[in-house]
Amino acid sequence: MPSVIEESKHGFSDIDEAVCTRCGACVSICPIGVIATDGHEVRLAGECINCGLCYRFCPGREMDFAALSKVHLQAMPGDSLLGHYRHLGVAHATSDEIRQRAASGGVVTSLLTYLLETNQIRGAIGATMREDKPWQCQPAILRTPQEVKRAAQSKYSLLSLDALLRTARDEDGPFAVVGLPCHVHGLRRLQRIGSYRAKFPIVIGLFCGFNLEPAATDHLISKAGFTQGQVQHLEYRGGPWPGGLVIHGRDGQRRFVPKHAYSYVNLMHVPRRCLACPDLTNELADLSVGDCWLEEYAGGWSTVIGRSLQGERLLAEAAQAGVLRMERIGREDVLRSHGHLLAYKKEGYFVRQSWLRVPLGYELLRPPIGVKRWIQQSLLLAAILMLSNSAVRGMVQRLPGSWLAHMSRSGRTAATRAAGD
Repeated sequence: MPSVIEESKHGFSDIDEAVCTRCGACVSICPIGVIATDGHEVRLAGECINCGLCYRFCPGREMDFAALSKVHLQAMPGDSLLGHYRHLGVAHATSDEIRQRAASGGVVTSLLTYLLETNQIRGAIGATMREDKPWQCQPAILRTPQEVKRAAQSKYSLLSLDALLRTARDEDGPFAVVGLPCHVHGLRRLQRIGSYRAKFPIVIGLFCGFNLEPAATDHLISKAGFTQGQVQHLEYRGGPWPGGLVIHGRDGQRRFVPKHAYSYVNLMHVPRRCLACPDLTNELADLSVGDCWLEEYAGGWSTVIGRSLQGERLLAEAAQAGVLRMERIGREDVLRSHGHLLAYKKEGYFVRQSWLRVPLGYELLRPPIGVKRWIQQSLLLAAILMLSNSAVRGMVQRLPGSWLAHMSRSGRTAATRAAGD
């Protein structure tokens, strides 16, 4: 990596736009507060003094996963697909209220509520829906169990969560952070500064296969027959597990689109930079949480991966306190549950990078990739690039919803079968 002296010569304009994940870490590290983000972009809002901090701490530009794993998880990654882990399991909230409100098992909501109620944290940085624009999400500091419960469920849209780290660092802590891999990458880079490490001792990472541009939500609102102004309430994973898009209109109308019926937007609206992310299971978090797609755990369970000693202890403590019901599973079970996304993220990363050539300084373990998988992932990239074309998006917008739902379900089935080959 470049030396600190070399890095100090760089300014915000030296960060290649192609590497920006829009995590917001640069907003928090800027000493004069001239970097801003609205979720759509990160930009200069004043004159840069070229201190080099944004360049030095940018996680989109370079990441040494092995070094950061050793510092924060006390171990090298070891596993090319899952990273370092101490515990593999499935879990769900014991609270019916939390579990019914959750995207899958309600594990994150339960853990944050437990940490607040036992005074182990003063708040948690996470994502909520905006009150003034209920179709948009925003980062927020959740300070009460009630706020945590209102923020439950996945939010499928880009979010500059790390922009709030500076605000929280200036308050009395400690705070938990709940974020996607890009957010955790940014935090771990910032935690090279001791105050960031002390203020944010608990990091819960969410699994992430595809993030989405805000235009994806706009598309779904339109396909459901609403305009933005007609939306009173929106949930990406509402209803019985596995849930789906739920939109309540101001006129009392309600629309529901099953989750697997709108996954086609993942290919249409995935941010180009996300194609160069190799981290499905949030490998640098203290503990990672995602959906569980094993048939034997249908009905709302979460996959949980305890990575640091602290993360493993938190899971055990929550189970002992009766907050979570947990069962251990094996590595092969995780691969069976998430095989198609692990193939996309891990094998596909190296394939996509060979075509896209995003200028990254990433140190990664490389899984074996056969010719068949190379061809599959190359064809998937071609489909993504085609569907993300503005003209093709316009045509898709005019297709009947039943056709799009069939395309989504067929694509998921094909991807699952291909991962099992």
